[in-house]
Amino acid sequence: MRTRRRRRLDAALLAAAVAAIGVAAFAGALAARTERVSRLWAGAEVAPVGAARVVEVIDYDFGIQPRHGIFRDIPGLDPGDPVQVASPTAPAQVEATGTAQQTRLRIGDPDRTISGRHRYTIGYRLGGVAPGGALAWDAVGTSWTVGLGQAELHV
Repeated sequence: MRTRRRRRLDAALLAAAVAAIGVAAFAGALAARTERVSRLWAGAEVAPVGAARVVEVIDYDFGIQPRHGIFRDIPGLDPGDPVQVASPTAPAQVEATGTAQQTRLRIGDPDRTISGRHRYTIGYRLGGVAPGGALAWDAVGTSWTVGLGQAELHV
């Protein structure tokens, strides 16, 4: 009788240990999912005058933190120029501020938060990309405050 009770106790302790390890692994996976740009694709069609039509596709992972949207700093974009933004899963309202040297796009909805992964497509015209025929385009920028995974550029 005593051996049977000991085996049941061992089985219960083993099951509890497995469950605790599973919960800890799940919590660790959630905590490791931090906000980042998992992929950025940018393409520019440069005109003979040196201006370009730029399209960016940004795969943004907000992780588990609720956010209103993203900021995208674009060197050389005039804040008065038209910018088109689309997203199949996130609010795509856009507001441009700054100067022609550095424009900040605020993309999202101040009244709605989102989390998880979302894709943004941004289109704009950018002057001075190829002055004198030499390419001078800062396609990714240096103002990201989150990690940047893969970047792919096409001209």
